[in-house]
Amino acid sequence: MYSAGWTQSPQNPCSSLEINHFEDEDIKRILSRGFTPSHLLEAVHLIQEKEESPLLKLNLELESDTDVDQIGNLPKILDIACSSGTMRVTLDCIENARTESIMLKVQAPFSALMKLSGSNRTFKWLCAYPREMHRALRTLTEKTAGFCMEALSKGTPVISLADPSGMLELLGEKRYTEFCAFYALLLVRKLDPYLDAAVVHICPRTSLTLERLIRSEIMDFRTDNYANAVLELSKRREVRLLGHRCINAEHTDDSRIHVLKLNPPQIRIRRMNSGDWVDIARIYDEGIRSGRVTVVKTLPDRERWLAAHRFCLIAEYLGNVIGFAALNDQTVPEISVYIEKDFRSQGVGTLLLNELQRRTGGRVRSLIFESNLPSVRLHEKMGFRRTGDFWFAGDPRKVLIYEWEAGDERTVV
Repeated sequence: MYSAGWTQSPQNPCSSLEINHFEDEDIKRILSRGFTPSHLLEAVHLIQEKEESPLLKLNLELESDTDVDQIGNLPKILDIACSSGTMRVTLDCIENARTESIMLKVQAPFSALMKLSGSNRTFKWLCAYPREMHRALRTLTEKTAGFCMEALSKGTPVISLADPSGMLELLGEKRYTEFCAFYALLLVRKLDPYLDAAVVHICPRTSLTLERLIRSEIMDFRTDNYANAVLELSKRREVRLLGHRCINAEHTDDSRIHVLKLNPPQIRIRRMNSGDWVDIARIYDEGIRSGRVTVVKTLPDRERWLAAHRFCLIAEYLGNVIGFAALNDQTVPEISVYIEKDFRSQGVGTLLLNELQRRTGGRVRSLIFESNLPSVRLHEKMGFRRTGDFWFAGDPRKVLIYEWEAGDERTVV
């Protein structure tokens, strides 16, 4: 059953096109000599020959032999899976095949999590332990992105992304949006800066289900093989996402190719609630570790931080917190705006500051490192005036003071 507003996707068209060549006797014979980069490369070359494909197809597999019988064991299982020898062998194989046209097949975070924990436990834990499941999905997103970035740095031109377990009809719109769509698109956002000479190809069932969040443009290509068209488009810097067609259907008479782009995130701004501290702490800690936005060295205690702030606004995308703006309780309150790194420069800060201004009476202040040009430009755009500068003791960076004062028409919190 599909909720209104989502495009109904067809039955998985890849199921009839995907061939598990690793059950082939010739392939098993090669790998029986040992799962090494050289043997894997020999095996995938044979698969390439059998498929008559221009692509050398490799799978990025997350594996663990340990059963996830309790939610408390999940972090340990993820650590084992993300450091498995299988993944290292795959990346070493890519290193040995730098001159080849490689397609790295990757599962989106939700499907990877379901593979590790099992479908019954996954659905049960989504309801019983949503915070822990979000933490696991973030871990998988970060680790998968890291492996893909390494593959891209070795010259891989195509990342093939699928989310076979992320089924809207089973999860319902809310859970699908929050646990599947968000992390699949977060993975794509993380890879985007590394796609100048590569593309992410999203499988048709996944990309069609995400259609509300992406837009597509149909192009014609002139080649007898769809994979050749994908490889050609991977060389164009302006093309980063493809989809709506199965990349396994290489030998086809269909000349259409779908170039995809992510829609700007639709952001909801709301007041902080008691369950938001974990996300605030995560984003705040990301800012601390960057060393570019604050002189604070360690994450403060939750109660102390809450007591020191008058209020906090949350930026939410697809049910997940991606930023916050807080106003402390000083005589001239100081504003802190933190955005998750993968959502910066997309209007999130503008929405947060605008809502904070709407709710604020009197004068407020922001302290911004001179080198933090995006924040300087944001505050100037929002009507803040530079009123001075200073240096923190022991820190060589100049700090700019920006102030803004509400007019009588502003709503006071």
